[in-house]
Amino acid sequence: MEIYENTRHVVDDISGLGLRHVGYGVPTEYFPPMVQAYCEAVEELCHDKFGPEAFRWSLTLITKILTRVILEGSTVVMKAINTNQESAVRQAVAVAPRGKRAMEVLSVSVGTQTISPLYWAIDSGRLNCAKAIIEDLLTIRADRDVYYYGCEALFTRHPEIVQKMCVSAPSLLMPLFDGLVWRSRITKDGIRRVNLYIKHLVQDKKGMFSPTLQWLVRYKDPKIMSHLVVALTTDLIWSRFAAFQFLWGRFYFLLTLCLFFVSQSILKETDTEVEEAFEANVARFVLRLWLYLASLCGLFYGLVKDVASDFYHGQLVRTSGVPIPKSFTSAKQVGRFALVWVLVCMFIFEPILWCSSTWMDPQSPHLLFTTQCGVQEEIRIYSIFSATGMVLFWLLLTDFTVFSMRLSAFLLVCGWVVVEVTLFFLALLFLILTFSTALSSFQHNLQEFDGVMTWISALTRMSFGMFPASEFAATKEDFPIFVCLTLFMALATVFLMSLLIAQLTESYRTMFADMTGFARLNRAGVVVSVLAEVGGANSAQFSKFLRTLNFENRLEFNEGDSGPAGGIQIHEPANEHTVTEDSILRYGGPTAPSVPWPEDDRKVEESTEEKIQHVENRLASMEKLLIKMANMANSKGVHVKTAGGSRLPSVMSSVSKSNSHSEMSS
Repeated sequence: MEIYENTRHVVDDISGLGLRHVGYGVPTEYFPPMVQAYCEAVEELCHDKFGPEAFRWSLTLITKILTRVILEGSTVVMKAINTNQESAVRQAVAVAPRGKRAMEVLSVSVGTQTISPLYWAIDSGRLNCAKAIIEDLLTIRADRDVYYYGCEALFTRHPEIVQKMCVSAPSLLMPLFDGLVWRSRITKDGIRRVNLYIKHLVQDKKGMFSPTLQWLVRYKDPKIMSHLVVALTTDLIWSRFAAFQFLWGRFYFLLTLCLFFVSQSILKETDTEVEEAFEANVARFVLRLWLYLASLCGLFYGLVKDVASDFYHGQLVRTSGVPIPKSFTSAKQVGRFALVWVLVCMFIFEPILWCSSTWMDPQSPHLLFTTQCGVQEEIRIYSIFSATGMVLFWLLLTDFTVFSMRLSAFLLVCGWVVVEVTLFFLALLFLILTFSTALSSFQHNLQEFDGVMTWISALTRMSFGMFPASEFAATKEDFPIFVCLTLFMALATVFLMSLLIAQLTESYRTMFADMTGFARLNRAGVVVSVLAEVGGANSAQFSKFLRTLNFENRLEFNEGDSGPAGGIQIHEPANEHTVTEDSILRYGGPTAPSVPWPEDDRKVEESTEEKIQHVENRLASMEKLLIKMANMANSKGVHVKTAGGSRLPSVMSSVSKSNSHSEMSS
């Protein structure tokens, strides 16, 4: 009934199912006996006259559609992918016309349904075939008329290819990005031309910002971020567009920090009665009014907006079963949250408000907006929150290190080794508690060291070299106390400190290899966040930025030799990379798009080397097996002699050598 009512929809579904069977490599000869078995089973269970007949008709129709789809969709490329051999894929693609070679590995269509051989190779785990397809697509070929490069076809057919590889096949990211780079074999004045085809990493087909960089930031691989293509794309967007937007967005924060510094450090309150200045009181009031109304309200609005967005989109992270907004997993967001509460506490203990009854009284001798009304305790508490807020303001300013790779890398290293320092302090705290509780149990005559808290204070000062030598000399009068303190100092200053230095050294050595990659990852994250904040894809500034890149212009390979468009050209030192042969495959002969490319000599040499290596491996395994059999025969006392009188091991060795020479020569 579904076939009668929704014929087109059912046929499309069956065609999609048939294309999946193409990937599975199901022989069509299996369908008739399967249908016959189903129908016989239904006939035995259903005694109705028309039921089995309708079932047979429907299943036969489905089988015919599946058979047609499998026969039409079983291209040589799909059959080669099922073998999971790179050489088979290359041979299958080699027979395709040069004008349709890219689409042979990107799309197989039957009716209204399509399947991607590349995606099928990735989803089925045949990554060797997928790598061969990527390398074939991103190989530049040229005849006398046209350059053929599959980059445009790849990103047009699969704009989310980078996300697909990040999730399912991370090992293919490097071959993909390597294929977007062309280096000239010819150098001039120690400089080499390099073409980077990064158009589809910067913009999508609608001319908006491509989410490729966002996918790579989520993947968090420093080695990928250090690749020339990704690094240049990030630096290009940062230097020409995102840096200005970042500064403009942080200008308000910088202005707030300056006003906060003036109001809290220069125009601060004093506990003593000094002569007040009316101008200073007014300036203090205006600056703090700005701080509470503009800065506090702006920060609070930003936090509420981010939290509401996380809850609306379901971006929650559960910690011990408690749902936490994803934005609060960022240290920067936690710092903003803490700063909001500090400003709220400052507003509660604001001395100007506590003295409002004084300066609003016409009979009061104090000036307007005074803070000298006997609220020294409130001023003291207010100063503590003020100092905390100042520290948080400066810590939130550390994201400006993104302008320098060295500073950003150094900051990341500092954050990396903080974990080791935290472990050191935890171990030191354990030692202090252990020895302080043990020493407080001793019966001694040292009156100045009586009680657990006294010992904790003394041992803490000893650990940091702040304990006076005169007081330490008094402990020599009690020998057990002196021995315990000596043991504590040895463990704290010698053992733990040496262990901390070793841990910091090893952590830095581990981090140093990927230090620049993590710094670039941090910059890429800032670029993505800035573009998300300013709506970079929809802004006129971003469109203007895209026009400056001139992606529509063709890039020169050499002087007068213009190649495909869609990238930018840079120059690098000739000794940075060694290029011995031109990566462009150039062919003579006919130039018709319907003619396949000639066979690549370099691929033939590679396949020949693979065959030779395979033969050598087989001969080595056979020789080991023969020697093992001969040793077993000798151990049993069985000596097999040939007509010449030689024993089995020597015969086997000579036979294996002769076979090796004959097969290698053939």
